[in-house]
Amino acid sequence: MKKDHSMLLHVEEREGLNLRSRLAAMDLGQALTRYSHWVAVAILIVGLLFYLRNLDAWLMNDDEESYLYAAWRISEGELPYRDFLTPQLPVFLYTGAALMKLFGPSVTAARAFSVGLIILSAGCLYLATRRFFRPEVGLLAMTAFLLHKDVYQEGRLYRPEPYMLFLTLAGLYLFTWADGWSQRRRWGLAGAGLLFGLGMLTKLFSLMALGGCVAFLGYQALRGAHQAPWRDVLLDALALLIPFGLVVGLVMGGFYWATPQVYVAVLGHHLMQGRGLSRWAVFRKGLSFYWEYFTLYAPLLVFALPAAVQSLWRERGRRSLFGWYLPTAVVFLFLSRELWPRHLLYLVPALCVLFAHALEPMLAWRGRGFLLIAIMGAVLIPWGLQDDWLARQWENGTWRLADYIAAHTAPDDYVLADYSGLNFYAQRKSTYSGASLSAGATQSGQITGQRLIEEIEATGVKMVILDTSEYAHHQYLRDRSRFMNYLETHFRFQGTFRRYWSIYSIYVAPDLPPRLPEVNFDGKLTLLSADLDGDTVPAGGQMGVRLRWQARQLMAEDYVAFLHLEDEAGHLWGQGDGPLIDSMQEMTSGWLPDEINVDRYKLKVLPGTPPGEYQLRVGLYRRADLSRLNLLGPSGNPVGTEFVIGKLRVTRPASPPPLEALKIPHPLVADLGDTVRLLGYAGLDGETTKAGETIPLSLFWEALRDIPTDHLLRLELRDEEGRLAASQLLPPASEAFPTSQWRKGDILRG
Repeated sequence: MKKDHSMLLHVEEREGLNLRSRLAAMDLGQALTRYSHWVAVAILIVGLLFYLRNLDAWLMNDDEESYLYAAWRISEGELPYRDFLTPQLPVFLYTGAALMKLFGPSVTAARAFSVGLIILSAGCLYLATRRFFRPEVGLLAMTAFLLHKDVYQEGRLYRPEPYMLFLTLAGLYLFTWADGWSQRRRWGLAGAGLLFGLGMLTKLFSLMALGGCVAFLGYQALRGAHQAPWRDVLLDALALLIPFGLVVGLVMGGFYWATPQVYVAVLGHHLMQGRGLSRWAVFRKGLSFYWEYFTLYAPLLVFALPAAVQSLWRERGRRSLFGWYLPTAVVFLFLSRELWPRHLLYLVPALCVLFAHALEPMLAWRGRGFLLIAIMGAVLIPWGLQDDWLARQWENGTWRLADYIAAHTAPDDYVLADYSGLNFYAQRKSTYSGASLSAGATQSGQITGQRLIEEIEATGVKMVILDTSEYAHHQYLRDRSRFMNYLETHFRFQGTFRRYWSIYSIYVAPDLPPRLPEVNFDGKLTLLSADLDGDTVPAGGQMGVRLRWQARQLMAEDYVAFLHLEDEAGHLWGQGDGPLIDSMQEMTSGWLPDEINVDRYKLKVLPGTPPGEYQLRVGLYRRADLSRLNLLGPSGNPVGTEFVIGKLRVTRPASPPPLEALKIPHPLVADLGDTVRLLGYAGLDGETTKAGETIPLSLFWEALRDIPTDHLLRLELRDEEGRLAASQLLPPASEAFPTSQWRKGDILRG
């Protein structure tokens, strides 16, 4: 046995040495080639986690907000272009609407779906690149694509760019698959054309990706790369273009039949912008756009552009496909509309492939891998750091403002806002044009102040919310003065609201009633409204409470709100305190006059609280010295320090609380017959008291069995000689929860 065991160890050691020698002989390139698919899957999994991090922490994006609103309204049965204005295309919008049908109006679900599309896009890019290049090029191109700043920023939002990238890259993969001399070549081209057509129905710039493939086909035909007759080339082009034209024509034709406004809404949004510019001004604007993009992505472009030239003029083969994407960008020299770096997102996959292709020769430079790593790090690490910074951003002004809108309007009220995403988050409808307010639409004259006024009158808008910054959408209205004059004469200024760094002015219709009578705390703050997350809470549980405040003046002090759960006798059964802080994390000493704010608080109900109905009261105290602010009546006189905001029913908990949760100051165990057990008490901490004073005392009980009858507790105060000084009969827990309602195992305080 000992000999066999030693032989086995020798064999295992020899096999281990052979494995190590094989691994040592295999360089990094060979390893990546052999296991490239597994490496790609690992990169995609890491990328997925990276994209999903803090996905819904930052909600302020004006474009995304209008798209969320449009998808929500479609999910509610409305028809885009007919029932509300939007420049977005139907495949993108209806996919978002389907998500909202499945998951409700959830921004997280919409964004997570976009992330999934980006990860699939990266996989398609890897597969397409592998058709023409070695696996390492595909892996590097995929990694660069995932880290690219614009891809990361747009890919974590509900925007059409992730949809466009997935459909065009899936189409590109089918196109590269069909480029081989497969017997099913034209089926692949037809599938690619179909996907490019669907991409066109998410974002118009998908046409550029198709243009790159068509240019590649034409150039290959002219060069005679495949020595194919013109008839075959023509059939290839038709196999690609006919499905594209059919899907675009059928879908857009159907929408035109249902609502002829579709072309004005979509094409008019783009063509009306900058239409007053001369051709030379448009050309110069395009050149400036190119330069701006180059300065943003110089480390990428200094490798990608020479690689594109090389692929077009030297290689001239299948590898030139990605180079043919670049000439399509010439169209930006003729677009009068405002241009942003995200408009070149359709080019990013090709640029990433060309960047990786430029580094491909370095893979063969033995002993100089550090140079390749240095170049990759110089390009990719800054992107990764910026992506990480973006993922760490958060704000809470959006939910606060949306909560205020929802609380102070009815579900069927119309609300007009600079950003229709506020309508989405508050679940309130906007007007036809208000659904798609944007700087481009107002600046071009597609949306005017007069048009908004007419829609306000037609729908009976109850609230108007305008961003006060110079870049707000309404600021670009050509007849802004007319719109503002109408607003100031037909609406009442309610106050301002901070949504992170943005300050909004809120106007309300004269017939919009206040939620509460004036609740004035010492002329400093007004409680506008309050809502609870529910109407029942178990003993020992928590209840969320939202309080909406407005500053009546500039304040020099910071204030704290308190919530008290009290019975009719004024006994305290629950509490929650929290400072008043706005979305910029400013306490009241930093608030603006008329500033409105919404805060969430947690009311903690004491364990052992007897079931029953209690009053919830709110008040304010100074953070510096804990002194309370007075609640002023209509005449300005103090009428107390607390205001009742509602009633809350406490229910029996699912299971009795553990004794340690009660935090009994003076524990003891005393059975009163076989009915109840006294667990301890709180109070009686002072050695003396005066005649007429109230002695605070709390008793803790456990029911040993169900009690069929009501019992009262007699408390007596006697002197050292046993003479009675005070006596009182009262229920052991509360009058609302007599002992006849106690059940075996109940733990209560009274």
